[in-house]
Amino acid sequence: MNPSCPAIEGTSIAGGRDEPIVTKGEIGFRSGDREVVLGSGGYITKPRGEMHAMWNAGPVPARMIEIISPAGFENFFHELAEMIESDGQDLAEISALAGT
Repeated sequence: MNPSCPAIEGTSIAGGRDEPIVTKGEIGFRSGDREVVLGSGGYITKPRGEMHAMWNAGPVPARMIEIISPAGFENFFHELAEMIESDGQDLAEISALAGT
């Protein structure tokens, strides 16, 4: 995550587990009314169907590994990249793509 990139607010995974692990830098997470900034080695489990957001909380690029189950949601990221390249960011379209 680049420090200049804004957070994408209001995404959720319908019916799955979503567990990011920070591998470099600092990443902020908001899930429901809880907010935390995690450094390298930190992780969080986000409840199913709960709206959440992530952002780079530090001054340098950050990295994370995202464990998502069940399988199949990885296609969301491919489709999201195509959507952003072709016609920008429409939150309603992104939410529909995520199944929320």
